[in-house]
Amino acid sequence: MGKNGLNEVQQAVVDHDDGPAAMFAVAGSGKTFTVVNYIARKIQEQNIEPRKILATTFTRDAAREMNDRLKSMGVDTDSRDGMRVGTFHSVCLEILRDGSPWESCEVDAKDTMRLQLKILLGYQGMDWKGADVTNVNSFIGRCKNEMIGPEDAHTAFEILGMRVDPRYVEAYRRYEAERETRGLITFDDMLYLSVRHLREDAAARDRWQSRFDHVVVDEFQDSNTAQYELVKILSTGSKSLLVVGDDDQLVYSWRGSKSEYTLNFEQEHGAKIYRVEKNYRSAPEILAAANRVIANNDPNRVKKENVATRESNGEKIRVFHCENTDDEADQIVADILERKEGGSEWKDHTILYRTNAQSRALEEKMISAKIPHVVVGGVGFWRRREIADMLAYLKLIEDSSDDEAFKRCVRAPFRYIGKVTIEAMENEASRSGTSLFDVAESASLIRIARSRQADSIALFAQQVRRIKDEVEESRQVKKELDVDEMGPSTVISRVLQATQYLDWIEKDEGSDSAENSRTANVKELVRTADRFSTIRELLDYVEETERQKRKKKGEEVDAVRLMTIHKSKGLEFPVVYVAGCSDGILPHAMTVDEQEERRLFYVATTRARDSLIYTWPRTFARANGEQYDVEPSPFLFEAGAMVDE
Repeated sequence: MGKNGLNEVQQAVVDHDDGPAAMFAVAGSGKTFTVVNYIARKIQEQNIEPRKILATTFTRDAAREMNDRLKSMGVDTDSRDGMRVGTFHSVCLEILRDGSPWESCEVDAKDTMRLQLKILLGYQGMDWKGADVTNVNSFIGRCKNEMIGPEDAHTAFEILGMRVDPRYVEAYRRYEAERETRGLITFDDMLYLSVRHLREDAAARDRWQSRFDHVVVDEFQDSNTAQYELVKILSTGSKSLLVVGDDDQLVYSWRGSKSEYTLNFEQEHGAKIYRVEKNYRSAPEILAAANRVIANNDPNRVKKENVATRESNGEKIRVFHCENTDDEADQIVADILERKEGGSEWKDHTILYRTNAQSRALEEKMISAKIPHVVVGGVGFWRRREIADMLAYLKLIEDSSDDEAFKRCVRAPFRYIGKVTIEAMENEASRSGTSLFDVAESASLIRIARSRQADSIALFAQQVRRIKDEVEESRQVKKELDVDEMGPSTVISRVLQATQYLDWIEKDEGSDSAENSRTANVKELVRTADRFSTIRELLDYVEETERQKRKKKGEEVDAVRLMTIHKSKGLEFPVVYVAGCSDGILPHAMTVDEQEERRLFYVATTRARDSLIYTWPRTFARANGEQYDVEPSPFLFEAGAMVDE
C-alpha cells in the first residue's frame, strides 16, 4: 500500500491532475475512499480553492457520507467558500433559484401534480376512460429525463419504447400548462428545467461554468440523459472532470439510466481510464460467485476483474432450500439465532429481497422470535398503504360505525370523493346521531352530495353491505351447523373483486415494479390472511404486532436490517441473506431486462463481507392461496451455488 493506505491504482487516480478521467471501480474497492483523497489532495497539496470543486452523487445518503469523510480530513464543506458536495437535484435547485424563469416556483413536496394529472385525465379533463395514470406519469417523467418537452413529445415514443397514443402527448401538454399555472416544480423538473435554463441562457451558463474548475461525479453509471447533459455543461471549460462508477451495478435503467454514457466516456471525452479492481470487502468465495454471475452479462460492458485481497475464512456460500416463504423466514431466523449464540451481534445480519412484499413473513418471524429488526428505507408490511386499505375494509365490515375506516375505504379506490363531501356527510351524521356508513345508505345522501359523488358513495355502500351480509350469514350458519365462518382471506378477495381495487392500483397508483409491487403486497395479504379463522382474529393480531413494534421503536440500535436490494447499493454487511432466489422473483417475472436483474443479483452478492446465504423457496402462493412450484433462480447456477443439486 502507498501513501494514506492507497494502492497503486488508487494513488494514480488521486494524482490525476487535469483533463477528463474515469475511475471504473468494482464493488468493495474503496471508491469513496479514493474520491475523498483525490479531492483532499487538490485542496491541501495543490491549493485549489474548495469553492472551485463540485462533487455530485445520486442520493442524500451518499452525499452525506462523502461530506462527512471530507470533513474528517479537514476539508471545508460548510462555509460560503467551502466546496460543494450535493445530489444532482440539490445542485439543480440552486441553479433554478439563481435567476431562472422558475426561481420563484415551489417544489411540489405534496405530490400535487400527481393528483392534478388524475383530474386532467378524468371526466373534468380529457375524459380518458381507462387511462393508466402511472404510464402517463411515467411517460412525462421519461420525456423530461430525455430532455423532450411537450412540444416535441410526439417524437418520444420510439425513444422510450412506449406504445403510440396521441393522448399521451396531449396529457403532457396539459400537465405542463397546469404545473406552470400553479407555479410548481417536480422532482423530474429540477433536472429538466435546469438543463433547459443553462442551454437557453448564455449568461447563466457562463456564470455556472466559471463557478467550478474541478467536477467529480459519483455513481456515474446511473446517469440519465438530463444528468449527463448537466455534467457536460458544468464541466465545459473546467480543468478536470472525474467520473466514478461501475456499469455492473447499474440497476436504474427503468428510471432512464443509460450504460452507453459509461461505455462511450473514454472515446467521447478522450479520457484517461483507471480500473480499480482490488476488492477489500468480501471473502474470496463470495467474489468468485459474483464474478461468475456477472460474466454472463453483455460482453461489451466495461472490462474489470473483481480481485479478492482477503484470505478465505473457510465459510462456503450456502443455499437454504425452503418449502415456502414461511419456511424461508424460519430458516433465516434460526440461522441468525445460531450465529448470535456464537457471538455475533444482531446488526451483523442483513436480509435483502427483490420486492417489498417479501418482508411480511420475515417481519412476523422476527417479532415471534423477539429479534430486534428494522425495515430500512421502507414501511413495515402492515403499515403499507394498500395493506392499510384492506384492513380498513375489514374493520368497516366488522363494525360499520367505524368512521375512520369509512373515510379511508370510500377513497380507495379513488371515487372523486373530496374533503367537502366528507365534511358534509360528517355534519349530517352528527345532526342525526348516526355513522358515516348510515348516511351513505340513507336517502339524505342525494341532498348533501352532488349526484355523481352521491351515486359513487351509494354504490360503495352497497358493495360493503353485500359483503357484510355474507359475513353475517356465514356466522349464522356456523352457529347452526358448526362450520367455519367466512374467513378474512375470502372477505378480502370479495372486496378486491367488488371494488376492482387491484386494477386501480395498477393503473391509477402504479406498481413500482422495479423495487416494490403494491399488487404483490395485496396478494401476499390474501395469502397471509388465510392463516386466520375470523376477521377479528386477524385484526387483533395486526394490532398486537404493531403494538410490539411501537414499543421497540427507537430503543434498539443493534438490530437485524431488512431492505430491498436497490436500497442496499453502496452498503456492506458481515452476513447477508438474499431471500427469494426463485425464478420469477429474482429475476422478476415482470422484467424486460434480464441483464439488469443479473446486476441486481451481483449487487446483492457483493454486499456480503464474511458470510453469504441464498434462500430458495420451492413454492409460492397466488392471490387465491393456491400454491405453485417455482424453479431456483438461474443466477444460483451461474454463481455455482447449486452445485449439489
